[in-house]
Amino acid sequence: MNARSATGAFLIPTPQANGSYSGSSISRFREDQFNANLDYKVSEKNWLAIKFFFSNAPQTLALSGAANVPGLPVDQVNNDRLLSIQDIHISART
Repeated sequence: MNARSATGAFLIPTPQANGSYSGSSISRFREDQFNANLDYKVSEKNWLAIKFFFSNAPQTLALSGAANVPGLPVDQVNNDRLLSIQDIHISART
């Protein structure tokens, strides 16, 4: 019951006078995004399109699903990359 977190706070805090506990912790979220598009006309009947999406989204969850007690945050990193390539050919009778 006297275990402490890295910040020095008790993992299981002493309740207030009425026996219940109320507290808050800070969660942090930031996302950096980048988009790139390339369209290239190879010939009159051939086009190439390339699209790229990049995202880094680190976050700190103060009250995670595992332990709903302040002082046990969870660092979660969501890094997304998406590449799409489209090659278009037109064929027609002449």
